[in-house]
This record gives sequence, structure tokens and C-alpha cells, in this order.
Amino acid sequence: ILLLTFFNVCPGFIRMAATMYYVTWVMEKSTSFASLFISLGVIGMMLGSALAKPLTDKFCKLKVFFWTNIILSVFS
Repeated sequence: ILLLTFFNVCPGFIRMAATMYYVTWVMEKSTSFASLFISLGVIGMMLGSALAKPLTDKFCKLKVFFWTNIILSVFS
């Protein structure tokens, strides 16, 4: 379980580190802006996790998966 958790969490840490680099060096913003940028992403993930169960109870799971990925693509 420890190994599985490590492999599950590690890509998130890599993504956050890459985001910090991108915002700081490519967008040329401050590290506090990068922290806000990452925090907003985490809040979005928490909201998405909270909405997952009610949405899949009300609608088809495949349609929810499809449309949430479309929305994610637009916002990304």
C-alpha cells in the first residue's frame, strides 16, 4: 500500500513542481503568484472530488467522465 500510495502521489508533486517552474520562469511571475496558482488548482480538485459522487449518481458515469474532461480541456 505504501508503494502504491507513493506512485499515486508522486506525479502530483512533479506536476506542482513543474507548475512552480512554469509560473516563476516562463510567465515571469512571483513565487507568491505561483502559490496562489497552485492553491486555486487544489481547490478546484477538492470541489471536483466533492461533486463526483452526486454527478455520477444522477447521470451516466461515462457521460460525466466525457463532459468533465471536455470542460477540463477548455479550462486548461
